[in-house]
Amino acid sequence: MKNIFNFILGVLIIIFSNTIFNFFKFSPKIDFTLIYIIILSLYWEQDDYALYIISALLGYFVDVSVGMYQGQYTILFLLISIVGVLIKDKIRKDYFIVPFLISSLIIVASSIYNTIISSININHGFAHIFVTNVFYIIVNIIALAVIIGIVNMSVNYWRNNK
Repeated sequence: MKNIFNFILGVLIIIFSNTIFNFFKFSPKIDFTLIYIIILSLYWEQDDYALYIISALLGYFVDVSVGMYQGQYTILFLLISIVGVLIKDKIRKDYFIVPFLISSLIIVASSIYNTIISSININHGFAHIFVTNVFYIIVNIIALAVIIGIVNMSVNYWRNNK
């Protein structure tokens, strides 16, 4: 039941990101789906294969909704979930800094991955792509810091009040 809830929440985040959030004028936008997959991968406590399936399906839905490169987000989200499963038991999630640093590294790696995939057919200059990616990374890391802070406070509160 939790797997279905996580999948439906992911689909709702995709719908929110691709419809309502596109009306805002600022750029670069916060990638809520990427942040959701990172948080889900680090704090997942069910079957790991269910996480892989949910990540791949959410990536597929993002690929279908964006429609630029098929498989780009499916592969990215699947890689993030594999990395999250490999390191989630080896880190201390009750502190803020460790999940934040790991998640920030994942955002930087995903930005590099998306730049490589996107720059194959786009004829923008390197400076334009670099500046856009720096702003994308900064905006997403700030949003990630807020979300990880909220998740850590709620997880610690839940564990202490069992």
